[in-house]
Amino acid sequence: MQYFQGRTCYDEISQKLCVCGPERNSYSRTDRDATFMRMKRDYMGNDQLLPAYNVQIGVADEYIAVMDVQQYRSDMDCFVPLLERFRIQYGFYPGYPVADAGYGSYNNYLYCRDHEMELFMKFPMHEKETKDRKYSTDPFRAVNFQTNEQGELICPNGRRMQFSCRKAVKGNHYGRIVTSAFLGMAPSYRANLKETVKTAKKCFSLFSALPGGPKGSA
Repeated sequence: MQYFQGRTCYDEISQKLCVCGPERNSYSRTDRDATFMRMKRDYMGNDQLLPAYNVQIGVADEYIAVMDVQQYRSDMDCFVPLLERFRIQYGFYPGYPVADAGYGSYNNYLYCRDHEMELFMKFPMHEKETKDRKYSTDPFRAVNFQTNEQGELICPNGRRMQFSCRKAVKGNHYGRIVTSAFLGMAPSYRANLKETVKTAKKCFSLFSALPGGPKGSA
């Protein structure tokens, strides 16, 4: 009896995963092609997810040139399918596709370069990094860490970061180049926090989110 119930549950879950496919993590029972998304306008006021589609429109000289409908929640994932539809319809790629920061990603930048399109997309957090001086100069941001002669990261308290693991970037079709040794991988580091430091709380909150980092509260 237990085997039968377990087998039934397994078959049900397998069927749901098959409906979702590799690109989605949800679908609507009333419309299996729709994906649950967070709406910009929440008429119910309870911030709930609703089944929806991501409609993309490309405009050229104030005329609608191309349209596409996708199941992706993020606009980043809709960028390439929209331009491929443009190419199928007109036989060439646009010279300089203009899009906001919601479309800016490593994959999309390289896609434009590979197809000889100019880059007219801001990267995510562009406004904050260029206009918020406190944020852009925050010493606890990993991009602001110093490095030693071996290329290891040095935390703001002068501690050497130990390499913990490397993790494949989800949806990374082109391969993110970090170093020659970690082609297509994003490295994660953790600090040796055995000794008490003045910046312990900030260090702990920063590294507890990384793989292999400490858990709990400082």
